[in-house]
Amino acid sequence: MMSVEVSVKQTFAWGTPERRYELTIGKDDAALSIPGLADCLRAPLSEWAALSEVLSQALAPAAKSNRKSPTPSAPNNGQPWNGELDARLRTRWDEGATVPVLAKEFGRTTGGLSSRLVKIGAVQGRDDPALKRR
Repeated sequence: MMSVEVSVKQTFAWGTPERRYELTIGKDDAALSIPGLADCLRAPLSEWAALSEVLSQALAPAAKSNRKSPTPSAPNNGQPWNGELDARLRTRWDEGATVPVLAKEFGRTTGGLSSRLVKIGAVQGRDDPALKRR
């Protein structure tokens, strides 16, 4: 009796109008075809997995560097609010404190403070004239 093994391959293609790349992944290995190279790059899947891990780690700091960090002048930026803080914010707002003054008092950015005033119902929305007036 004859034994038949079926192997499924996946091919991923990408590129630009000038250059097209193809990565073909088989059962045990993968091959990368790059235009201009006589031979394609072929390696066991374990080596491709290791390369993928290295690339992920190497590129991760670049992606994270685009994140905004808390503003030094707003030490509580990103920290959770609680009922006590909300009540204090509402009281100070009702007393007539301005957004910039409250931002300093609560250690938050003016944008974050404005959003919280909306959330607690002190103003109707971020475009509420009361936020600009004060």
